[in-house]
Amino acid sequence: AIELAADLGRVPVSLSLPIKAMAEDTRKLLIECADGRGVTLAIHAEDQLDVLLAWIEQVDMHCIGVAIDPTAILAQSKDPSATLLKLGKRVRVARLADVSGTDIEPASEDDDSETPAGLPGVRCDLGEGDLDVIQYRLAVDLCTARTGPVVLDLRGLENPLASAKHAMQAWKKANGSDHITMLADGNGDLAEALGLAMDGSGFGMGKRAQRYAMVVNDCVVEEQNVEG
Repeated sequence: AIELAADLGRVPVSLSLPIKAMAEDTRKLLIECADGRGVTLAIHAEDQLDVLLAWIEQVDMHCIGVAIDPTAILAQSKDPSATLLKLGKRVRVARLADVSGTDIEPASEDDDSETPAGLPGVRCDLGEGDLDVIQYRLAVDLCTARTGPVVLDLRGLENPLASAKHAMQAWKKANGSDHITMLADGNGDLAEALGLAMDGSGFGMGKRAQRYAMVVNDCVVEEQNVEG
């Protein structure tokens, strides 16, 4: 996975790891591999955050950080937004998903209990469960060291395509950007025309656009930034 990320332009790698059970030699090898290839590791260990943070603080390298799944935090009867703010600069990647029926109760921000106190809940469309989407959006934006994307998680949903559309609208509303129209370049025609297409077929990913940002006014490109 680390070699693939390096070949694709050093995109962050999200991993779920049993931090407590990992030997020190294994941790060290993982860090050496990531750092040697210029890849960032975003670790999911929502039930062992204190152990994960202690390791990250010990290593003190930008190549390792935290990945957060709000549904895993909700299952512990904790607030995902408060957790993100507490982790701050250590967050590299955030998932976007919602769940209902977690029996969430207000918990102290200093509560580092690793034992889930709530219920796992049932996955649902974004904004229809226990996640406060507006607060979560604000918390994600305040994680200024985040190098990876906000990843929409559609697992366990009956109609993923409809749920994706619903999530897009909920995320736009949370950001106050309802007036912005989001369009997909499904066939990659725009990316090809811009010379920004990449071929990931060797990794089972097909053709897709590189990561870039562009400011266009009246069909004139005023600024373009391509991820290096």
